[in-house]
Amino acid sequence: MRGETTVLYIEDDRVLARIFQGRLEKIGYRVEIARNGAEGLNKYRSGHFDALVVDYNLPVFDGLEVIRILSEEGVLPPTIMLTASGSEKVAVEALKLGAADYLLKESDYLELMPSVISQILNENALKEAKRIAEEKLRLSEATNSAILAAVPDLMLQLKNDGTVSHVSQAGSSWPVLNRDFRGQNISEFLPADVCELTMEYLGKARESGTVQVFQFTMSHRDEPLYFENRMTAAGDGEVLSMIREITARIRAEKEKESLIKELQEALATINTLSGLIPICAQCKSIRDDGGYWQKLEKYITENSDAQFSHSLCPGCIKELYPDYYNKEKIK
Repeated sequence: MRGETTVLYIEDDRVLARIFQGRLEKIGYRVEIARNGAEGLNKYRSGHFDALVVDYNLPVFDGLEVIRILSEEGVLPPTIMLTASGSEKVAVEALKLGAADYLLKESDYLELMPSVISQILNENALKEAKRIAEEKLRLSEATNSAILAAVPDLMLQLKNDGTVSHVSQAGSSWPVLNRDFRGQNISEFLPADVCELTMEYLGKARESGTVQVFQFTMSHRDEPLYFENRMTAAGDGEVLSMIREITARIRAEKEKESLIKELQEALATINTLSGLIPICAQCKSIRDDGGYWQKLEKYITENSDAQFSHSLCPGCIKELYPDYYNKEKIK
């Protein structure tokens, strides 16, 4: 880190400035010097500095004015204020304006400077890490809130006894289950059979650690409303219950089943002959819908699933083949 750390030192005493610069550059810092407050402000605005060390007694702008100006501009870096012995009030004012620390210009302040700079840089890094973490948490919470608002489920966080500890009002437009149930037990707003089923699956979800799914029905104006409840362990011994209305889906499934049944019944009656069929009394030919006469077997074959297997009955064998019939005594 130190090889990349740049420090701006605003000091009008050339000797002290050079000593400061030499000591810090020996341990890996890069140091730039400004001789007065105005020069320091210009250098800071035109460059990039990780830390600022500023003396109080300066020409043009004193140290407090430099800190105040940079603080008002919102660009004050980790800053150390240098004051003479007995100027603690100035140091306190600098801290109020945003300085990270201060040093009294006593005999050992140059020896202390590297450790103080390192300390304020580390503190600033921790502060920045905290800020980023808090921002990520804020964004995460905002994202989660948006997701929950978009999910069409009523979400209840349930304690072991069925008491609601948290609720998301996604189901507020439903004709039932549309209130804030926070602090209530499910027995207060669910029918007894649904409450018993919910407690059963609450125990299963908590003990197994897996998602448990079941469906239940509630009535509204003598019409059934269908719901699906997905329950999963949510930590701290609680269970998240995600309830979704599935009335439209169940009705669609029932309509589909009814349609399938109707189609199956229709298929069962297809190619089944019924009604009056014109048939010749002599040759037994049948007149089709086009007015043409067809042999009986041809008409039946074309208009049904029946198939013919030709043979001769005993009467026809006797008439056509009397010798064979008498010989074999076909009956």
